[in-house]
Amino acid sequence: MVILPKFQVDVIFNMLKRIGFFLWHGACNAAETGTIFLDELGDLCPDAQAAMVRFLQDGEVRPIGFLQAINLDVRVIAATNKNLDKAMGEGRFREDLYDRLNEFSLFCLVGIYKGIAPL
Repeated sequence: MVILPKFQVDVIFNMLKRIGFFLWHGACNAAETGTIFLDELGDLCPDAQAAMVRFLQDGEVRPIGFLQAINLDVRVIAATNKNLDKAMGEGRFREDLYDRLNEFSLFCLVGIYKGIAPL
């Protein structure tokens, strides 16, 4: 699903909103005590990157209209096909976000599987 940049922060983090009779939670709220997978992290807008840094640092979100922040217990797995080193050099990706997410890296296995015999 493609999320327009102006809605990325709301969809990922925020923000308990009432839509008709339904109370809609952001993706991090919905993943409470679980895992959230963020695909194409390299495409996040600067506002969403800043919100992600605050979330990873503090472990909390502040929904619109709430006076208190809500602590969340969420594991984050992120992926991208972008060259984040290049994006950081060009100023399109935050280095502090990269540092917080880069606990360990998995690399593409293209070319490696050729040496594995088929079953």
